[in-house]
Amino acid sequence: MKRALFLILRVAISVALIGFVLFKVGIGNALSQFRYANLPFIGLAALLFLISNLFGAGQWSLLLRVQKIRLPLRHLVSLYFVGVFFNNFMVGNIGGDAVRIYFTSKLTKDTGGAFAGTFSDRFIGLLTLTGFSFLSFFLAPEFEGSSTVFILILCIILGLSFVVALSVSQTVGKPVAKLVAIFGPEKLKSQLKGIRQGLLQYRSQGRLLGRVFILSLGIQILRITVHYVIGLSLGINVPFRYFLIFIPLIAVFSAIPVSFGGLGVREGFGVFLFGRLGVDTSLAFSMELLAYLVCLLASLPGGVIFIFQKLGEKGDGGGKQGAFSCNSSSE
Repeated sequence: MKRALFLILRVAISVALIGFVLFKVGIGNALSQFRYANLPFIGLAALLFLISNLFGAGQWSLLLRVQKIRLPLRHLVSLYFVGVFFNNFMVGNIGGDAVRIYFTSKLTKDTGGAFAGTFSDRFIGLLTLTGFSFLSFFLAPEFEGSSTVFILILCIILGLSFVVALSVSQTVGKPVAKLVAIFGPEKLKSQLKGIRQGLLQYRSQGRLLGRVFILSLGIQILRITVHYVIGLSLGINVPFRYFLIFIPLIAVFSAIPVSFGGLGVREGFGVFLFGRLGVDTSLAFSMELLAYLVCLLASLPGGVIFIFQKLGEKGDGGGKQGAFSCNSSSE
């Protein structure tokens, strides 16, 4: 019953957010922008998103290997695309992470390692995005509401820094672990211990993390460029550096689990942020909604894979290092 109520609440929030933004910008104005969109640019945006997902699967593979989890590359790509598909339909743009953890742990019997690798994959992406936003802020001239935007960036950086400290610092992590040990159920204590041990393994993997961060830079630039190209398709001529500031903020707030796939949150923040540069509200709304629809279309292969492939079964190959064939996996 509670699950159904939460589902209804999140649907209502998504509808309310979209409805509110449409009321502000005018539904006719917003929808009319789609008629003038440049189709070749939209196709290019979809291709860039698909390429970013292939690189994303490679990044996830590197992080899983630290946990001694090796899966064939084709299998990892399949699971990654399924995760992206679910991210676009489930709450807070993080539902696909739960799907990846579930099927990986089902294959490997290592929930802690699957969580640590997938959590690190998501976290490094957010860290890279926020870094772009912070550095690009100093490359952009003054714009309306810049102080508010800068405060938002700093708050996100502080939050991510706390998560890092909680995950890998004994000083910060121990008090939290003690509270869980005292008040948490036995199953939760066991799971959190395995997850934290998995995260701690990354402390001695400096070279690998360096490679992951370089890969993450490329992935996030591709995904930011998706929004930039969609903007160009609608005739929005905003310098790319502003997308480096704004899109990371939109991505972070879209990940808050209050709506489906960040729907409504993404468009609302797009209107707020790009409006600081004088972009028409209907254009800003249309750009973010169209970017979502393009990513939704490009993620459909994940839905096909989910329906027709038997995920999470040993027959698909993969598992803990040495457990199954991993000839097709690559560094």
